[in-house]
Amino acid sequence: MKQYTSTTSFLDFLFNLLLAIIALLLIVLLLINPPEVDSDVSKNVSHIITIRWDGETTHDVDLWITDGNETVGFRNRQGTNFFLERDDLGNDSMSRVLGYRLNEESMNILDSVEGTYTVNVHLFQVKRGEIPVRVTWILQSVQPHTRRIDSGEVYLHERGDEKTLLQFSFNEDGEIHSINYDNNPFVLQNMRDRRLP
Repeated sequence: MKQYTSTTSFLDFLFNLLLAIIALLLIVLLLINPPEVDSDVSKNVSHIITIRWDGETTHDVDLWITDGNETVGFRNRQGTNFFLERDDLGNDSMSRVLGYRLNEESMNILDSVEGTYTVNVHLFQVKRGEIPVRVTWILQSVQPHTRRIDSGEVYLHERGDEKTLLQFSFNEDGEIHSINYDNNPFVLQNMRDRRLP
């Protein structure tokens, strides 16, 4: 008596396995190859300042920078020589993509133009999480290669609290030649001035 056999289920299994492998490969390729950034901007960025705070909180901490002529922060994201690259509201949608919370803001400085820069953080909103808020920061040079210039931490104790991370100057060769940590608040004054007609 002749036995009838079918390989349909086995072929279905192989086909589904192949589809799963292709889907995983596509996901891995998307994660490995980040979207390309504007090459003109990336070539002109000389320094990056990044702040981070507890990813489990939803407090809104803002990064600000001024050169005495222009002030850049969440209300004015673009200046002539620096711009706010990432503004985190403390409730970041990237956590759904990354799978973990990340509270981070960063400021890019284009070309090392001679002058003095002051970098401050400001606790804009107190939401859910511990107080005081510990904010870590790092200043990096990215030309010709990435290297850490300075880093540290500050604590913000209440809504509206503002701290200076650092002040630094570029010389005529585009090198940082002085760094100090004197407190120089300017954010609240800038926010008041921008409300004026």
